[in-house]
Amino acid sequence: MMREAEYFSVVGPRGHFEAYPGQPFEEFTPESCADIRDWVIGTPDDVINWVEERIKTPGGLVV
Repeated sequence: MMREAEYFSVVGPRGHFEAYPGQPFEEFTPESCADIRDWVIGTPDDVINWVEERIKTPGGLVV
């Protein structure tokens, strides 16, 4: 994930990973990138809970 974040921070579309405009790459963490991109990292139970929460939210689960 961090390799992808670093690549995008160099080629231009930093907004895919930035918590705020102009955020330096050095501040990116796997957790911050996952939060910004709405990814889930964890156990199978974490994924199940993440999917169930998205299903409850109108427009929240895009497959």
